Amino acid sequence: MRAIKKFILACLILVHILAPSQVKAAENPNSDFFVHPQLSEKQLRGVSDFFDVLMEPQETHTLQLNVYNNADQVKDFSIQLENTITNDFGVIEYLHNAKEYDKTLRYKFTDLAISDSTVTVPAKGSAPVSIKVKMPNEKLDGIILGGVRVSGKSSDQKKIGKSSGITNVFSYVIPVKLRQNTKEVPNKLNFLSVKVGKQNYSNVVKVRLQNPQPEILRDLTLTATIYDESGKKEVYPPQTNELKLAPNSNFDYAVSLGDGKIKAGKYFVKLNAKAKELDKEWKKPFQITEARAKEFNDDFALKEGTPSHISTLTIVILLLVIILLSLTIYVIFLQIRKKKAKHLIFWLLIGSALSLATLDNQVYAENVSEATIQLIPMDEKNVKKKETKQDLPATGERHSVINSVAGWFLIGAAGFLIKKREIKK
Repeated sequence: MRAIKKFILACLILVHILAPSQVKAAENPNSDFFVHPQLSEKQLRGVSDFFDVLMEPQETHTLQLNVYNNADQVKDFSIQLENTITNDFGVIEYLHNAKEYDKTLRYKFTDLAISDSTVTVPAKGSAPVSIKVKMPNEKLDGIILGGVRVSGKSSDQKKIGKSSGITNVFSYVIPVKLRQNTKEVPNKLNFLSVKVGKQNYSNVVKVRLQNPQPEILRDLTLTATIYDESGKKEVYPPQTNELKLAPNSNFDYAVSLGDGKIKAGKYFVKLNAKAKELDKEWKKPFQITEARAKEFNDDFALKEGTPSHISTLTIVILLLVIILLSLTIYVIFLQIRKKKAKHLIFWLLIGSALSLATLDNQVYAENVSEATIQLIPMDEKNVKKKETKQDLPATGERHSVINSVAGWFLIGAAGFLIKKREIKK
């Protein structure tokens, strides 16, 4: 019996080590600096976490923010002015230079503002950053949206593990809204084109949508359905998403065609868009050619025929866990019947403590060479608390917690049994 118990304990430790480690972006990144805007008399009332300034045509104004360094040594930080686009996930994104901008964008923030590219901040101190902006000389309604990104220098970035090759790049983006008045700009949405393609290796119908207005299109609900050539029979289930679009931007809204085989032919996409004072519907035809269908289906066949080593490993680990869990529960049951479980709670607490200790080291990275954690507010509230996790998968956190807790729970239980046996002898 003693040999069996030791075997169980050894296997549990092995399974716990071999289980895929899960990496997730921290809810509170361990950054050693932070940024805060210094608001001026031009700032709109009720807004305190980002710049929303009211200016006259051709007026020049200086914005200022402070960079605080919590480290014990002097540090340099890079300053970059950025414009906004809507990425293909329907999210406002801050970029210094996009591949292309929408034709309705008349003024880019980077063309209206200048600042230093670097700021040096003393240890445990702060330093100001000034951004000079000049409003265009013509009268404008709506907003010009941009941002100021503050990032640590690459030499100061923190590594996650010595062999992972992943670097956490912490950066803050403070949004900047420039406006000449507070007039409400009505929501509009245009359907530009439709075509088939791929997004993240999935077959999709790409519907290019445009927000032609100089204002954020908020709370936009899109529902898309794919029909056959007759326009009456659904061939793919409806897809609904809630998005937010940057001013004067366009993006490709992806409607999934699933992972199965695609048939060539003519189809219709029906798209319904709803937002404040906006309710529109389009029904547009598109075609999947024989060549495109063959390309999609060849990719599907290749994917189906490629063995997944990760999936196989996961299955083996799950089977081992089930077998070992059953054996462990059986042995614990025998010990309880013999009234030898006096110190069970103690060992379970030890296992739980070890579990919590390991959770901080659980990170999730899949085909990622650089994990960028950007504190970029996509709304006007909770600017410094909002976080996007780009380039990091959002799944895996639950598996990480269950794996850690269950693994150390079983190790603690098995350790208790072995300890009891040794005490008895």
